[in-house]
Amino acid sequence: QVVAPTIAWSGTSLTISSETGANFYEIYVDDVLYASTSNLTYDFNGYAEIGSHTIKVKAIAVTTASQSGTTYTIYTDSDYSSTVSLVVSQLDTPTLSFGSSVFTWTSITNATYYDFYLNNVLVQSSADLSYTVSSTNGTGYVIAQGTPTSTSGTLTIYLSSLPSQTLGYG
Repeated sequence: QVVAPTIAWSGTSLTISSETGANFYEIYVDDVLYASTSNLTYDFNGYAEIGSHTIKVKAIAVTTASQSGTTYTIYTDSDYSSTVSLVVSQLDTPTLSFGSSVFTWTSITNATYYDFYLNNVLVQSSADLSYTVSSTNGTGYVIAQGTPTSTSGTLTIYLSSLPSQTLGYG
């Protein structure tokens, strides 16, 4: 039997240990087959199902036997790996205000930066909570953005907020 792989998070990628006799690896999310890969890393950055999830991996054996001298080794699929956690949450939507040529917005828990759009064009991407306009009229809105974090066997992905209300000025 192939040894159960060891898994861990490295950034947003699940790393899988290479195991003798494994042909490929099956990745399970909440006990449902999510992906099959021969790679030893799998990026979860695009995963968008909100909630807490359990990830585990199974090594699928090669289908041929190997011979060493007069001994044949036939591999069978591994047991499941230990589990790691994946948490996906959507950031709250900022509240936008405008006054004296300055757009301001509320700070959002777990947001690491904000994309501010003026007349539907991205004009600022920063941790700032305001944007000063120089034009005489237009519209603006903001979207909170998060950065994935990985600690103690748990990857947390923060999905972008919904756009704030659009405010016009001028």
